[in-house]
Amino acid sequence: MNVLKYSKINFYEKRIEKPIDNITMSEKILFLSYEEHKATIFYKAECDEEYKKRFNKNDLCVALLSSEIVNVSWITNQSIFIDEIETELQNDGIIIYDVNTKPEKRGKGYYSKMLNLITNWAAMQGHNKITIYSEAKNKSSIKGIIKAEFKYTKSICMFKAFKYKFYI
Repeated sequence: MNVLKYSKINFYEKRIEKPIDNITMSEKILFLSYEEHKATIFYKAECDEEYKKRFNKNDLCVALLSSEIVNVSWITNQSIFIDEIETELQNDGIIIYDVNTKPEKRGKGYYSKMLNLITNWAAMQGHNKITIYSEAKNKSSIKGIIKAEFKYTKSICMFKAFKYKFYI
């Protein structure tokens, strides 16, 4: 049993007014079904029940396609439980979460490309706000988020000792 736990999550936001008309990226996004996601390298058998829950609540599994699928992200327009800080995030826009890039493709800008393409898709759907969060210690994720022009909004820290939780 973990008696002591500390987690810090940073939140970032992007306001969008309209879609970008002239996106000229060779990459594109695909929306994957459960079976299509299951066929990717991003699928983890031990997380199958979690994936089914995501699809059942209509979260979208989004893949970035270059010459192959290089990144998979999840998006929702509902509230979401953030495991790292054991709390529910209420939503008033789109939330991007659980972003994964193939290890050999990291550091090549795919993360920020994916975020920009999702932002453009969200704008075309009429959304004007997107939120993304990352563990504060995940510097490469934060770099991609900032490169995609998301702005830092807040951090939530959770301290847990035995059965007591403290948030700041």
